Amino acid sequence: MFALRPISLASSCPRQSITMTTTRTLFARRRKKVNARRLQLQKGYRQPTLEQVAQMPRSPQEMDNQTIVALAAMGDTRANQELVKRHVMTQDRVSYEEATKVFEQIRMKNRENMALLAIPYHIGIATAVSAGFLAIPMVFDLGTAKWFNTDYVTMDVPPPEDLETMLETGNWTWNWMEPPLGTISFTLLALQFSRAQMQNLGIKPYTEAVKSWRGRRLAQAFPQYDANVLIQYSESTDIVH
Repeated sequence: MFALRPISLASSCPRQSITMTTTRTLFARRRKKVNARRLQLQKGYRQPTLEQVAQMPRSPQEMDNQTIVALAAMGDTRANQELVKRHVMTQDRVSYEEATKVFEQIRMKNRENMALLAIPYHIGIATAVSAGFLAIPMVFDLGTAKWFNTDYVTMDVPPPEDLETMLETGNWTWNWMEPPLGTISFTLLALQFSRAQMQNLGIKPYTEAVKSWRGRRLAQAFPQYDANVLIQYSESTDIVH
């Protein structure tokens, strides 16, 4: 009979022990590198001091001229307002308070008659909202569908068992609702495409045309000030503001 010899786990798996030791060493080195890099970042990162924070501008009035000009060129309305005020100060040699009073006159002139020019927008909003909500009963409400069919469509009414649910009603009304809704959708898509091509050609749509006209009107009303400053301010504001 053969005698059984005890087997040592440590002696039988030397490669596993070496691998685990190597892995621990690599992780330790990696952790040291990460910690060292973190310390470098913390040393190189400058936190703001109380004095620096106290000097931080909290409104356009506290910003320097270069920042105001840069923000105004990007179309920021408040920066353009501040730019107009400072331009009035330099042009009229007045204080900031007096320039603010003059700016209020400019702002009121800029808003003049804008309510009339905003009527197309209100009509469009009312039409879109009304049409969107009215389309729901026109498609799914049986009473509305029968009334509209009797007066405007005159299509054969399905048997009652085919109009028991809203979806069955919609399946019937879609015979005459699909053509106008599809045509309107395609028309809006075509108008949107034409508007994009107008912009590519440099032709201004209604909104941009109104803002350009308003800017020129504002520059003509205050010829003593720089026309570019006034036009830029006018074009940065909304139609109704």
